[in-house]
Amino acid sequence: MATPKAREQERIETNGNTANGTAERPFNGAATVALPQLPAAPMPGSAAWWAAIRALTHYDPAYPYDPTHEYDDEYTTDPDYGVDGVTYLTTEPHKEALASFKYTVDALRGPCAWREFTVHLSDAVRQARPPDHEFRNKGHLIPDVAVLPEVFMPGEPLPRACRLAVDPPPLLVLEVLSESTWQSDLGPKLDTYAAMGIAEYWLYDPEGHAPPAHADGVSFWGWRLDDTGSYVRIPRQPGKGEWAVYHSEVLAADIRMLPAAARDMDVGMSDETGSRHWLQWWDPNQGLWRDREVDAERKTQDVRAEAERKVQEAHLAERIAGMHSLLKTKLSDASRAQIEANWRRTGQGRTMAEVVEVWLGKADWHSLQFPDQPDSQGSE
Repeated sequence: MATPKAREQERIETNGNTANGTAERPFNGAATVALPQLPAAPMPGSAAWWAAIRALTHYDPAYPYDPTHEYDDEYTTDPDYGVDGVTYLTTEPHKEALASFKYTVDALRGPCAWREFTVHLSDAVRQARPPDHEFRNKGHLIPDVAVLPEVFMPGEPLPRACRLAVDPPPLLVLEVLSESTWQSDLGPKLDTYAAMGIAEYWLYDPEGHAPPAHADGVSFWGWRLDDTGSYVRIPRQPGKGEWAVYHSEVLAADIRMLPAAARDMDVGMSDETGSRHWLQWWDPNQGLWRDREVDAERKTQDVRAEAERKVQEAHLAERIAGMHSLLKTKLSDASRAQIEANWRRTGQGRTMAEVVEVWLGKADWHSLQFPDQPDSQGSE
């Protein structure tokens, strides 16, 4: 890696700790395995950092490189670094896609997903790559999102990197295609992730960079390992509507990317951007497609409904108290208790004007009951 990426500082040492304390042990807990330490990324602004910058294939001696940003042969976090073939990683579609996918994973499996997780290849995987393969010499990959296996105790911090020589691979990875990375995502990464034993590989192509032969008219699709260790395309679920729906075995759910243009019609929520896609999963218990915004809206609706329920309860309590106070000398305790039980069961009460009619003797007390509650046969 020619870039001083901060995540490279999160290396796993031979004593089971990461350099920055993110994890307390190696990925699989094998603290006795002795491996050479991973090289630390150079400190931003140091002589080694500048040496890495000058080694970039697109190095420009006239450009004021900023140590607060990251620069790689393929991407940067510097919004002013306008070099052809170098992707600015913090574009809105990229950020939204990663946040959306991580939210889905967390909702379905709990916190087990990392963005920008470093996977260090084993020697066996590296040597099996052709001599000119992108990752044979590079030695590691950094998928946009990686879903880790369930090998941690609840509340235990997740690592930020793993070694395939001793650690299990992620269960699932997601890559977001860009102008500068789509060829790698569809080529070298595809066969490398398969060789690593990653069960599912998903791709999101928000800007349509993938050739039609790969995309097949959709912006979201995936592969699954078969019994031979090769990736096969995950088929669309039949009879699931207009938008492509797939079943993820890792997430144990049906998932889809819903275009923003269809959002108002499909889930009753408009999207002012007009271009965003939403990763959703089907919740059979609630019978709806869920995503971060749907959940937020439902939570807001639940809060409003609860507030309204409390207001209605307070109004009912006032009517019940008024009924008891006004009719205390007119009706028996049993009759008033029956009225109260009827009002509480139906969630509503008669108006105080109707109660006054009974107090004045102009109406029978049974008129205070609601029709779906049988009246008492008793009388005053």
